[in-house]
Amino acid sequence: MLTRDEMIRDQRTRAGTFPAVLFLYGILVGTLVFAGMAMV
Repeated sequence: MLTRDEMIRDQRTRAGTFPAVLFLYGILVGTLVFAGMAMV
């Protein structure tokens, strides 16, 4: 059973990793779109 402090810490670490994942995903999509435009 998780304590309240552990749950808060888990949510904080997840909240910290989510923007990083979103940022990496944005870069990946951006490079794909850029490569597609360059080919056309």
